[in-house]
Amino acid sequence: MSPREIEIRVLTDIDVSANVLWQIAGPGFANVAAWTQSVERSNAEGPPVLPGAPCAGRVCHVNIRGYDTLREEITHYDAAAKELAYRVTQGTPSFVLLAQNHWTIRPVSATECQVEMLCTLRLRPIAGLLLGGIMSRQVRSNLEAVCEELRAHALATASAQQTESV
Repeated sequence: MSPREIEIRVLTDIDVSANVLWQIAGPGFANVAAWTQSVERSNAEGPPVLPGAPCAGRVCHVNIRGYDTLREEITHYDAAAKELAYRVTQGTPSFVLLAQNHWTIRPVSATECQVEMLCTLRLRPIAGLLLGGIMSRQVRSNLEAVCEELRAHALATASAQQTESV
């Protein structure tokens, strides 16, 4: 039996510029705890390995049932394209062979953008059959919640920047 691979794609429109959102997601990668309740605290780990990346990865102490601490490594970072990808290197259950997320931020207009999260999970064969559906629903729900928190934080950030420039 081969491992089961699951892809979960979440698209979210946000009424801020792509540049505002990129500052939060890209250069602010390690500060994820500042804007999502699913992460209690986070910090950068290691000097940047990829050109332009803010760090090699991050450690997240999470508020997600069944998890405690996740270590994540940046695997792709392209500031010009506003794309980044990372994979979890430590902290997932043993039946998870791969957990990675790829973010792309696309401008829609000068004041609106879209963020796409493409999460890929690879599960051990039997666990994939038994738990794949549950994992897929849980991860989708978590990603959708994170996107809503990202939206709220980005709107607050953009509003604060406008206030400062007045």
